[in-house]
Amino acid sequence: KDVKLSTIGSLKYRIYDASPSAETPFLHFNVDFANNDTWQNRLVQVPTGVVANTWTTVDAINGGTTLWTYSGANWPAPGVVQPGTTPKPWSQIVTEYPNAETRSTDSFLGVRVGHPGPLGENSFVDWIEFDGETTDFEN
Repeated sequence: KDVKLSTIGSLKYRIYDASPSAETPFLHFNVDFANNDTWQNRLVQVPTGVVANTWTTVDAINGGTTLWTYSGANWPAPGVVQPGTTPKPWSQIVTEYPNAETRSTDSFLGVRVGHPGPLGENSFVDWIEFDGETTDFEN
């Protein structure tokens, strides 16, 4: 089911980075900017301030201030063409793309490290909380 980004009130996850690599577990999901259910890549949120060997709760919205990037080459119109690697705060994304939503038929949301991940990476996800509903991977 698709969910308008502007209606998402909370999005958090808890991670544990137990490896020496510079990679950090990150959240990403399939996005539909135009509300037409076509593949339009993913929004990606890479947390900062993660301390190795410590459980860290990441607020992926944080009042609209958390920064996200786009997995496509460039952020889609409207506005100035910017590389997808240009970070945008959540509040700017929902303002610039008022019709944006999670993708309907391919509603992927996940946490991963790297692509496909550094050799020897050892990280964990305890839970993801999406709009007040928590999926706990421990129980």
